[in-house]
Amino acid sequence: MKLRTFIAASLFAVTSMSQVALAADTATDTGATQEIAAVSQQVININTATEDELTKIKGVGEKKSKAIIAYRKEIGQFKNVDQLLEVDGIGQSILDNNKDLLAVK
Repeated sequence: MKLRTFIAASLFAVTSMSQVALAADTATDTGATQEIAAVSQQVININTATEDELTKIKGVGEKKSKAIIAYRKEIGQFKNVDQLLEVDGIGQSILDNNKDLLAVK
């Protein structure tokens, strides 16, 4: 009888420890995911962003980022985010999909 109690207690302890470890891993993963989301959600100042930073805008690749920079050089700084629509290749859908991530400062 003592052996059965010992085995049952051992199994319970191992199971509990595994659940605690799993919970800790899950908490760590959740924290890392939240950090990654926060980093990927950083606001992009379209008046100062580099070509590489501009390519982080959803729907903007190398060609469109160069067009944004060329527009800045030719026309000057953007007065508001909606002015991006004046850049060749930037349409309303790109603006709508990224409006919360874009700023002018």
